[in-house]
Amino acid sequence: MKYRLSEIAQIATGGILRGQDVEVRSVMTDSRHSFAPESAPMFVAIAGVNHDGHNFIGDLYRRGVRAFMVEREMEYGDYPEAGFVVV
Repeated sequence: MKYRLSEIAQIATGGILRGQDVEVRSVMTDSRHSFAPESAPMFVAIAGVNHDGHNFIGDLYRRGVRAFMVEREMEYGDYPEAGFVVV
């Protein structure tokens, strides 16, 4: 798999791209999993009953993730090299 966030926003979700149009090569929904930054993962932040994936974005950014799919607008200035698809 190899897409740009703009393609994911337009084709797959109808979402809005905020920030950088980074490349995505894999998808992850669990912030506890290990990954190689060169695998260019996109983290899908899911807000559930017990946990909200949005709370883990900062940690994942520090670990090298640069692509995110989120349910709500955020403070994107904290993540200058990242891209967000807001759905």
